[in-house]
Amino acid sequence: MIFWPQWNQHENSVQNSNARPGAIHFPKRKPQRKLQEVPWTDIMEHLPLERLTIKDGKIYELYNGKLSNPFMGVSHLQVAKKLAVKERDQHQCEFGFELSSPADPVWVQMFMEDLGKIPIEFQGDRMLLTCVPSDLEQNYRQIKDSMTKTNARYAKERQELVAKIVAKDDALNSARKRQEDRTTALKDQFDRLEL
Repeated sequence: MIFWPQWNQHENSVQNSNARPGAIHFPKRKPQRKLQEVPWTDIMEHLPLERLTIKDGKIYELYNGKLSNPFMGVSHLQVAKKLAVKERDQHQCEFGFELSSPADPVWVQMFMEDLGKIPIEFQGDRMLLTCVPSDLEQNYRQIKDSMTKTNARYAKERQELVAKIVAKDDALNSARKRQEDRTTALKDQFDRLEL
């Protein structure tokens, strides 16, 4: 995924009193957002439909006309088991859970949008919840509820995206076929021309 830096000359310009006169000063870069911080709608703006295709029931990104990264794989996450508890600062603990499969980045984003402010982190097929022990049960219930909602939303969004990609690919294939037929007809017409 590509993020374009956004510049603000006044806010981010380099102020250096030791700089040579006439030297070029480059503005500081704003930090780029991680995937988990990018809203789902922004993901689709950065990855337009034209850059997606389907092969063997899986969605792939296209790069230079070739299959690249898989996108929005089939995902139905559930907590498979409890892993460990680690004590952290300020009476908080980190509760580790193993998931049924690694978390897809788009699924994670949808989940985070639904979940809200509960501090949670995903690392492959692991989920880490950080909270005070007295909030564990309430937070875990909210996490399970958000997982159920996210699984349903993700499946629905993926199904709609697959339908759009199939329609786009069919339209492209149809246009390509019409162009090939036109080229063949023109070549045949030219071949039949008597000198």
